[in-house]
Amino acid sequence: MLVSVVIPALNEEKNIAACLKSIRVQKYCGRVELIVVDGKSKDRTVALAKKYADKVLVELKPLIAAGRQKGCMAAKGEVLVFSDADVVADENWLSRLVEPFEDEKVACSFGAVYLHDGSALDSFLSKYVFTFFLRASNALGFSSGAGSNMAVRASAFKKLGGFRMVVTGEDVDLQARLRAVGKLVFVPNAVVSTSARRIRKWGFWRFVFFHARNWIKMNLLHEQPMAEYEKL
Repeated sequence: MLVSVVIPALNEEKNIAACLKSIRVQKYCGRVELIVVDGKSKDRTVALAKKYADKVLVELKPLIAAGRQKGCMAAKGEVLVFSDADVVADENWLSRLVEPFEDEKVACSFGAVYLHDGSALDSFLSKYVFTFFLRASNALGFSSGAGSNMAVRASAFKKLGGFRMVVTGEDVDLQARLRAVGKLVFVPNAVVSTSARRIRKWGFWRFVFFHARNWIKMNLLHEQPMAEYEKL
């Protein structure tokens, strides 16, 4: 099975090489197409990406949804995999994340997201509390993301038209719509680790409150996601 991994990036020269290296050394027996979509970076992101990626594209619209969408439009894989430029993937990440697609009824799978540079409390919360939240949310029929560790069957993605151009919550929105065309599977041992830099910048409780409020708006109130999202 050909899998296309789409990574949006903007000024990520400090992180993107480690991210792409971790994808290139995956213990996945199928073929991997690696696509980076740059948001017009002003640093060495593009130069570094070209060392590892099969395709490096540019998206001028300042939305992560637009970057993910552009990558998907150029992808040839049967399964589209999404992550972020500051992520480092476990070596078995792809094989575990893609395995559920052997069931033709599965439209989406998503895995756990740990923090690799946070405090001991941050690490504990991401590894245990957030993982429990993802599992419970999916079991109850709610959508939770996360776009940094998610895979979608390409045919289902195209049927729905892909991502909506929202400022944030594009992953939750896509998952919610995918429930109408197939099953969603949480894969707790498909693990990526990401940076805690946004938590450090925003502050822990502000970060949690923002995402909790967005989740409630989208899943319980069936409203549009937040219209603003502070960039790093």
